[in-house]
Amino acid sequence: MRVSQKKGVQSLGLALVLAMSTFAPLPVAAEDCQSQIDAEIAKLQLPPERVKKTFTIEIYNGQGRGGGRIERFEGWVVFKDCKGNLVVTMDRACRQQGNYTTYECQVPGVKHY
Repeated sequence: MRVSQKKGVQSLGLALVLAMSTFAPLPVAAEDCQSQIDAEIAKLQLPPERVKKTFTIEIYNGQGRGGGRIERFEGWVVFKDCKGNLVVTMDRACRQQGNYTTYECQVPGVKHY
């Protein structure tokens, strides 16, 4: 009987550890993903003279009070040499979801809309 109780306690302990890691805090502001966004932009090797400015925004799901919960983060690059932007999209856990460019601006290897 003791052996089965011991296994039950171990299983319960493992379940608690898994549950705690599943509910780890997610980023709550755009600044929390800034280093990941900067790393994704750096991978594209944009010439510094093309970049006018960069900024990061929070995209909310629009449900609930105050606009709802954060759905994703977007890093935007504004260019000097074209009208349009590069957008780097990250999920709530700062994992890269995709990149795209807008209007006249293009970056090699990035989807353009």
